[in-house]
Amino acid sequence: MTTSVPVIRCKGNQLWQDTVLGCIVGIFFIGTSVAGVVDNTQYITSRIINYRNTSYNPCENIYAFACGNYLKANVTPPIILQPSLVANDITDLIQNGGSHRELKPFKLIEDLYKTCMDDNAVGQEVLALLDRILKKLGNWPVFEDGRWKESDFDWIDFTIGSKKLGLDINYFLDLKPWRVMEFNKTVIAPAEFKDSSDPLVAAYAKYIQSVFALLKNKKNSSREISEIIEFERQVSKINLYNSKDIYTEKLTLEDLVKKWPTINWNELISNIILRNLKAPVKITEIFLWSSQAVSDFVDLVLKTPNHVKANYAVWKIIQKTIPHLTEKYRVLHREYCLVQKCENTTRAHSCVGVLKRHLAPAVNLLYAKSHHNSDSEALVTDIIRNMKDELVRMINESWMSQEAKQKNVEIVRNKEFVIGFKGKDDDWVKFYENLEIDTSNYLQALLDLELFAIENRFNETDFDGEAKKLFEEFLVSSLYGKIYIPWSSLRKPFFDVSYPLYVNYASIGSYIAYELIKSVDNLEDFTKDVENEKAACFRNQWSIIDNFNLNDHTSAPKIRMALNAQIVAQMGMKIAYLTYRRVAQSPKEEVPFQLTYTNHQLFWINLAQNFCQEDPQHEPKTIDHKYTSFEYFFSKAVTSAPEIYDDFNCSDKSFAKNYGTSCSYL
Repeated sequence: MTTSVPVIRCKGNQLWQDTVLGCIVGIFFIGTSVAGVVDNTQYITSRIINYRNTSYNPCENIYAFACGNYLKANVTPPIILQPSLVANDITDLIQNGGSHRELKPFKLIEDLYKTCMDDNAVGQEVLALLDRILKKLGNWPVFEDGRWKESDFDWIDFTIGSKKLGLDINYFLDLKPWRVMEFNKTVIAPAEFKDSSDPLVAAYAKYIQSVFALLKNKKNSSREISEIIEFERQVSKINLYNSKDIYTEKLTLEDLVKKWPTINWNELISNIILRNLKAPVKITEIFLWSSQAVSDFVDLVLKTPNHVKANYAVWKIIQKTIPHLTEKYRVLHREYCLVQKCENTTRAHSCVGVLKRHLAPAVNLLYAKSHHNSDSEALVTDIIRNMKDELVRMINESWMSQEAKQKNVEIVRNKEFVIGFKGKDDDWVKFYENLEIDTSNYLQALLDLELFAIENRFNETDFDGEAKKLFEEFLVSSLYGKIYIPWSSLRKPFFDVSYPLYVNYASIGSYIAYELIKSVDNLEDFTKDVENEKAACFRNQWSIIDNFNLNDHTSAPKIRMALNAQIVAQMGMKIAYLTYRRVAQSPKEEVPFQLTYTNHQLFWINLAQNFCQEDPQHEPKTIDHKYTSFEYFFSKAVTSAPEIYDDFNCSDKSFAKNYGTSCSYL
């Protein structure tokens, strides 16, 4: 077994690709003007009427037709609305309790929340614990006067020692597991100040000095504080400047030692990774987000005196623990937050956040169990089965070889879906069997939780990974070869068993189809086949957008998608539509009297409205002065199902006439 680990995280911004791939699985937007509507038919009708712009012809631009007045509808984007709705539900469950409280994960929730809210658990015992921790790590040079020696500190030993105590802070260089589905996990926070003239620096220095005073430091520590801030600025700068790249480098352990011999890689790996592994493993290679960042960091560490590094590292410990210390320290934190942007909420709200962060699997299991709906599960199961049937039919009628057809049919048929959550109660009890909450000392409880996370970080079984990741997303997602549908996506106003099929198939159906088509075995090979006419069609189709992007000198966002991503996007829509068309043949669903559209037209309108963007008017029509990049892509995607022209009675197939027939994978 080989474990790959990142060292420095470089965060990139792929707004347009994220928009396309995120929205492709479609979430409804809801305007405040319709949020209170109870009647499902009335809500759907209101949304369609408020978002559409009938001055556009759906045969030419279905997206603009469905979303042209979206901005005027006073909507809340789903990226805000859906997490907000779920967060409110979770807060209520945590604070007011729910069923299933006898289960170990939920007992942990109850204990941690009560401890967080208990004044007695954040008293002098917490400060005494902090003092013991600092002594174990070698004390604080700023408080030691002449007794502290430069030779007393080693940043690697400090990193290892603090993690063994449950302090999961990245002071210097950290080793954390990296998986594709955790791509957005940061390692070092961006700089919160720029230079010494920044007013935030003065506020930050005052904050540190005030904390020093509470810790009984009588002397003037302005020089040490300046050194702490400058070192932190340099560390943050390294991360910030190297965040522009999103590539990774894979280096062997031998390469790492040769390239950066001053870092004891063997000690770091042995003490941070290997000591926590339940099964033996040999580390042969490590992924680096940016080797330049590591080089810059090594240069900084070598030229910085040990007392500066030690003062900085100990300060980061205290800074992290301040919100959990006595009221005097929390007052300082609140005052600092008046100047600097930071979390400054009520204690109850803060405690809910702590539970979400440290007991996320348990909290989300509580949400899933509390919102389980057998009718919703039955309907989604039907949609999954119907989607599989349609994709199997398309594969069997496709250009694939007989061998490829058989292989992919088997893959699709056997693809496992998890609706809500996976695992029996006993699995969840076992997951948390070694964790207890110290209800007498809040800081100790947090350290135990951090230690639990650290010790299990590199030990994930399939169930561990599912438990930790399953509910973090609000969209359907793939993980460990399965497709997960969280309960947060199966709730009003996004989904409901009483909604018409043209709504549910256009929303949750497109989620499912999008993930299902990604499981097809030869999709990657297909995109690389230079002789395959269908693959060439997609390449040529995308080159049109690229050409327009090259000639567009405005600040408008540009769509960037890999070839297989555009295929998956188009196929997700096509599968969802063809499945709906087949299952909705009989009986015919009733259309609200305020709407003059057919069932099939309403499917397309709902599908398009899943993609409505917050401010499309500000994006110029760069393609023939008729389409934005996204509108053009969307028109190409939906017309891969040519039936859309018949559905809207498009006599001349306007879009295809001007821009050619859309490509189709199957």
